[in-house]
Amino acid sequence: MMQLVESRGKMVVFDIDDLLVTTRLRLQKYISDLRVDFDKAQETYESGDYYEWDSVIDYAVETVNLFRDMGYKIAYLTGRRVSGFDSTYEFLTEAGFPVNKDYLFMKENRTVKTPIHKNRVFMELMDQGWDIRYYFDDNKANLEVAVELGIPNIYSSIGYFFGILSDLDESEIYNLF
Repeated sequence: MMQLVESRGKMVVFDIDDLLVTTRLRLQKYISDLRVDFDKAQETYESGDYYEWDSVIDYAVETVNLFRDMGYKIAYLTGRRVSGFDSTYEFLTEAGFPVNKDYLFMKENRTVKTPIHKNRVFMELMDQGWDIRYYFDDNKANLEVAVELGIPNIYSSIGYFFGILSDLDESEIYNLF
């Protein structure tokens, strides 16, 4: 017998890397450090210490805060590993993103494929009664997971979504949410 789950409210889910933040400088620093001390560079990468080299993508903070202001629960679902949880949380909060640690989902380790990880978390959230109405991710395989799960509004970039908003008047934006 199917059990009905009471709705906990509407939710938007965001990936982090190359969606909310650009990782180009982080990767260049990592590659440079690999040439000097391979093991130390890998250890530093796992800890999240390279995240300080990231920068926020235009309109990312504004977009996430707009969803929060429109009554959405904000969740972050990333392929980053949990070993970098504290560094990720610190970077996001200092950049101005609203972050609840209970809704910052990261992989246990690098052996878990990211689309499988994201599918599991989506299923957990849906089983808990969350109505996931929007999903943002730059990766094709992750977007396909969201399509298969029936998430209605899926975007591959913040810039594209923000461009749509800029063409709408205030009442149209309100109706969108």
